[in-house]
Amino acid sequence: MTKEIEYIDHQGNLGGMCIFWSLYDWGVAQYTPTEDPNFISWYGEDNPFRSHKFYGAEDKDGFQRIRGDMIRALPTPRRWLGKNRAPRGARVYQKWHVGSLWQPNPADRWEDYWGDFVHVL
Repeated sequence: MTKEIEYIDHQGNLGGMCIFWSLYDWGVAQYTPTEDPNFISWYGEDNPFRSHKFYGAEDKDGFQRIRGDMIRALPTPRRWLGKNRAPRGARVYQKWHVGSLWQPNPADRWEDYWGDFVHVL
């Protein structure tokens, strides 16, 4: 089964968001990147600054700076969408792994885990 999961960022201060999830318990947690559909429609499906390409970037700070500028240009509220896949009837434990938009001063950047959800697919 597949379930689309959405987070609405009304403040417009998120630079990245992943679905942090695990099946049945937190024994084997996974991260699934999310994306605002406007990012794809504005910048293209193959854009080198799509969220899932962060993990392969050599210069992660430069990636976040450029991507942050691109995200700031998108209208708010921003919709962060991702999908969970699991067997039918599985309990999926989920939180959001979030990070701020890039800031020049590293002390102003933050990341956190929000929420505590259980979905049954």
